Amino acid sequence: MERTGAEALEILARAREAVELGPVGAAAVESEACRAYRSLRDAPEHLAALRPELEALGREGAAAARAYAALLLRALDEAAGRAALESMRGSDEPCQLWPGGCSPVTAWLGETAAYLLGEPFFDPRRATSEAPRRPTPIEESWLRRMLEWLATRW
Repeated sequence: MERTGAEALEILARAREAVELGPVGAAAVESEACRAYRSLRDAPEHLAALRPELEALGREGAAAARAYAALLLRALDEAAGRAALESMRGSDEPCQLWPGGCSPVTAWLGETAAYLLGEPFFDPRRATSEAPRRPTPIEESWLRRMLEWLATRW
């Protein structure tokens, strides 16, 4: 089903902590957000019409929504997209980047932005005890499943 640009943008606005740019996991599943991102990226006429909404989403959305907005702005205007990504540097908000494949390459928004800018992206704070450590969504999911499994055994 073909989506309008506004419908695709609504889907991206709901993205919270994961930016998926291609099929992910062993089953190569393409999420609704990934399909929405690709449909907008490949339709410059929709992007141009949605520029004000993209800029607002880039300022006010959740971490993943802001990253998607910055990528789409970059497709319209390289300088504006780059500036949006640069504004995310250093952020430790949870945001995994799945470029496609079985594993995410980042855990924080600042790392996601650096990766998308083509820069070194591992934030050294994650390797120290001073890191503002939050479990990633994958860790939370794994822990929840393990606790449920243990509860059924004891």
